[in-house]
Amino acid sequence: ASSNLARYDGIRYGRRSDIRPDTRNLQNASQKYANTRGEGFGAEVQRRILLGTYVMSSAASEHYFTPSQKIRRLIQEEFDNVFALPNALSATQPLALSASRPLGVDVLLFPTATGAAPRLDDQEDSRVANYVNDVMTVPASLAGIPAISIPAGHADGMPLGLQLVAQYGDDDLLLCVVRHL
Repeated sequence: ASSNLARYDGIRYGRRSDIRPDTRNLQNASQKYANTRGEGFGAEVQRRILLGTYVMSSAASEHYFTPSQKIRRLIQEEFDNVFALPNALSATQPLALSASRPLGVDVLLFPTATGAAPRLDDQEDSRVANYVNDVMTVPASLAGIPAISIPAGHADGMPLGLQLVAQYGDDDLLLCVVRHL
């Protein structure tokens, strides 16, 4: 998120701050970027950007980034072992078909979140609840596989979502299944 959102500087992309510092002064130009990002991103987005920037720093890379990459690879391998279609980018082959794994699947279906969407007027500021609510969409992103969330009804008047994921490169099948649903 940190590197991806860095392009939203208010000059090339994104909203621009109404505060107009003298841009001839480098410090004021930097302030323009800070104003734009401060006004354009909410507190939670800012928190995630800062965390991502820290994790990518050289000081934290060995402690956080390298182990995370190893875990990411394990998640990719787990998905590869479930899908019928082999991952074209994978150096390892999925587990051989056997009596315990007679066929792989084409698409997986699971909830998008752990519950119904939160209400905008909810006064509860639970960061942990926000992170936990995102946990269902993280594995597909880490594995680099196509995923799509679709509406799936309501609970207590709030929408519920389902997520479908498919093997890397199987985007067309995923969209075909979604059209049928």
